[in-house]
Amino acid sequence: WDTTRRDGNRMSERSRSRLRAIWSNAEEAPEDRECAFRFWLFSTTALDIPALRSIRPSAAMYELALGRRMELGDRTAVKELNTGLLQSWWLLSLIPPVWSPELRPYVLEVFRKHRKKLEIYEERIAALLVGLPGPDAEGLLVELWPEWGDDVNFQVAALLVGTPKTNELVAKALDHPETCDLILHEAEFIMSASWPHINREAMLPVWLDRYAPYL
Repeated sequence: WDTTRRDGNRMSERSRSRLRAIWSNAEEAPEDRECAFRFWLFSTTALDIPALRSIRPSAAMYELALGRRMELGDRTAVKELNTGLLQSWWLLSLIPPVWSPELRPYVLEVFRKHRKKLEIYEERIAALLVGLPGPDAEGLLVELWPEWGDDVNFQVAALLVGTPKTNELVAKALDHPETCDLILHEAEFIMSASWPHINREAMLPVWLDRYAPYL
């Protein structure tokens, strides 16, 4: 029932109603409620945002609901995000659709304090950064470069963001054949993969223009 997948099918309204009746009923077993909620989430659209907003922070399903609101572009979610929540990578990675400068200090704190935890997500870090508005991505890269500038995914993001400042940041790494090859290899993956928050058709020509001089 995951419509984000190529072979995903739209769930019937009858099934949606039944699943909602289960997850919204406090008398149902907690595991049944969560299972029904997860299946129901696959079918949600912007029309379901009010129902998702009704799930309060004290509820077991709150983070799932918050994440889906972010995917659906519900900008009211910004007010509910904080450093604690964004330590969960899956929520941090959903920031681009609801990005706001208000989130900047939280993102900086998470990257500064939880490098080892974030490093395991590798190329997703680059996808997160290039999914942000250019000036905001540049600002994060410049500020975090002293701690993260040796990370290939930050170097890829600097290359693909492609502003004069980010080009200056990554220039030294691109001057060395071995690191240049690694950066270009990882950049190729970012450009060839599909990311839910990036319009690849619009961005690919821009990225290729920034990538081509180093081939």
